Amino acid sequence: MSNYLLLSKHGDVLGILPILYADFQETGKKPNLIVSEKYSAIPKALDYVETVVYPGEWNDLDGAIRFAKQQFGVFYTPQMHGAGFQPKRSHPSFQLDQWARCGRLDQWGKLPMVLPRTNNPIEGFSTTGKYILFADKGESAPFEHADDLASALASEFPSHRILRLSTLQAPHLLDVLALIDGADFLFSIDTAILHLSAASKTPVIALVADKPSRWQGSAFHPRMAAHCRYGDYPIRKAEILNTAKRAVNKLPIPELVEVETGRQHGYNMSVLRV
Repeated sequence: MSNYLLLSKHGDVLGILPILYADFQETGKKPNLIVSEKYSAIPKALDYVETVVYPGEWNDLDGAIRFAKQQFGVFYTPQMHGAGFQPKRSHPSFQLDQWARCGRLDQWGKLPMVLPRTNNPIEGFSTTGKYILFADKGESAPFEHADDLASALASEFPSHRILRLSTLQAPHLLDVLALIDGADFLFSIDTAILHLSAASKTPVIALVADKPSRWQGSAFHPRMAAHCRYGDYPIRKAEILNTAKRAVNKLPIPELVEVETGRQHGYNMSVLRV
């Protein structure tokens, strides 16, 4: 049985769930995950994780580490930020550093994300017709071109509804999985929805943060049809829209080629170039 400490946030917790599921599959025992109450909703819904709530703030890593030592002695700490806590940045993305700190970097992009579906109704959503889902709002990494992209999607896909996730109300983050599953395509900025989408087969274009540094942006993952930095959106807008059109029309998507590399760390960070 393995033990993990990751107090925040929903996206960070989602990012390591493939590791926890692999632990469970390999050992038959639920790994322990120490989280803060604020970000405990998803692990509490999983039958392959033993959720341990830390009675403190999500950024109190020093206190949580003392708590984890008392509870388990030995544990992994994939959290990459906290008050007075700044682990070494060794890879091109915080996600890769998370996986490296769990000893699983060589399995990035190879382990499945397994999440349950819910049947909770989502306020503002109708099941009528085809739609493209746009996860357009985020707490940590807002995207300044959201309105422009929404308008472009409406123009490029007149036969689809463009559902901006910010206009809908879901009781639980896992409720959004049904929306993702039912969409013909997902555009997601760098937010928890992007990480959640790893549990779905719906094609996704990831719009990822590049400030205050590129390290803060989510890593490329093989499930993505494209991986575009926020700052590159104006020059890559036509490209990613074309990628979405090909996916919606069931046409082959151009293969990914390497343009950024973290090979010295055993990882190639690739983005789409057509």
